[in-house]
Amino acid sequence: MNDRLSIFLICLMLTAISGSMNAQQNQTQDLPLPAIPATLRTPHERASYLLAHFWDSMSFADTLRSRNPGFMEQNLVNYLSLFPHAPAEARTEAVHLLMQRAEADKPAYLLLAELAEKYLYTIGSPMQSEEHFIPFLEAIAHTPLLNDTEKSRPRFLLSAALKNRPGTIATDFAYFTPEGDHRTLHTTPSAHCLLLMFYNPDCTHCRQTIALLHDDRLFKQMLHDGLLTVLAINTENTPETAPRPEAAPRAGNRLPTDWMAGTASHTLTDNELYILPSMPTLYLLDKEKHVLLKEALPEQVLSHLAKESRNQQKQNGNRQPKSVPRRRMISNPHSLHLITLSPYLSAFPVKLLFFYDKEKRHQQPTNRRHVILKHPSSHRTSCRLQHIGALLSK
Repeated sequence: MNDRLSIFLICLMLTAISGSMNAQQNQTQDLPLPAIPATLRTPHERASYLLAHFWDSMSFADTLRSRNPGFMEQNLVNYLSLFPHAPAEARTEAVHLLMQRAEADKPAYLLLAELAEKYLYTIGSPMQSEEHFIPFLEAIAHTPLLNDTEKSRPRFLLSAALKNRPGTIATDFAYFTPEGDHRTLHTTPSAHCLLLMFYNPDCTHCRQTIALLHDDRLFKQMLHDGLLTVLAINTENTPETAPRPEAAPRAGNRLPTDWMAGTASHTLTDNELYILPSMPTLYLLDKEKHVLLKEALPEQVLSHLAKESRNQQKQNGNRQPKSVPRRRMISNPHSLHLITLSPYLSAFPVKLLFFYDKEKRHQQPTNRRHVILKHPSSHRTSCRLQHIGALLSK
């Protein structure tokens, strides 16, 4: 009896010690942040310095850390949280330096590349940003560590990311109107903003997106006031079919009457002028056809239009706008719900929004992975983001 009791007590003590060691290990998951020189005053300068020196205390030859998915994921998320606050040049230099250091160990390099794609390129990621992903792709596509076969996918993703980037003029393409007339994007008259939607009339998600946009009060008001133009391009044609006017849609698939419709010509898909990862694909352009938003969610479009509307009201003498109810963000078509896990940084609000699937829905085929992300450690990351925010705001 005493032997059994002794064994039980020993097991209990070992469990307690193991839990304590795990707690200590979790507490040391974060890399120490570098001390920022007092001469760096602006938040951009301080964020740039943090990015450049974030990994100074990390040796990629230390495979116990560099090959540890939990450790690398936690610190990469902390690192990526600085990206919105640093200039593009600083981000690019920091990423290239990071990937160069990671070449010390190929498995660690591949893990880092995988995590970067997971957070910056995966649809539904709270940190998704193609612009932030481009420096990683540039480094991976040119590294001597990988062979041509291993670099084929990063090179394809880089080529796709560089097409129609925000700030550039959208690539021109030809389409046919419902009356059979030939037009191009650049000759299409547009208002202050032009929403370009590539869609398939039989796509369920397309119908949901059309309904979501059409039912929005501000969206309809901007259309009515001539501040917004919508051009919906049907992409259902294949190279084997002759270009034709807009296919007669089935009941319930019709576009709103104040939207312009067209059917894409062969060149759009044959020459891969636009990468269409899923249906629908939305681009928001300005009057001169510069890209404002690329492959945007409907909510991102509505948010940008709301900002444009507020700016327009200020320019018009701060006239009182019509009451527009605050929209609850629903990530159609994936029926994603938002949870705000972390507090905001004091000087620069870094809002990390995390998604989960409440109901599994059918999705159109896409080149991107649809993965619902779980943050490696939301509470610890919240504390670390507060610390980073304090450093930036000093």
